[in-house]
Amino acid sequence: MSTLAHSPVVRPASAARSGTTLVARFAAWRTERRKAREDRELWALAQQDPRVMTDLLCALRRAS
Repeated sequence: MSTLAHSPVVRPASAARSGTTLVARFAAWRTERRKAREDRELWALAQQDPRVMTDLLCALRRAS
């Protein structure tokens, strides 16, 4: 293969799109991981504080 094919400047359009898609997928993954961590932290707090647990249970009832 030529070195031009591996150049970061010269890339096929499909590679540019897949790179953008990869970036978007990584950002979505990071967002999901952050939300999951926040949920775990809130649940741990709710198990220690009955007021927080009551608020969570009320919110769950309203949502259903």
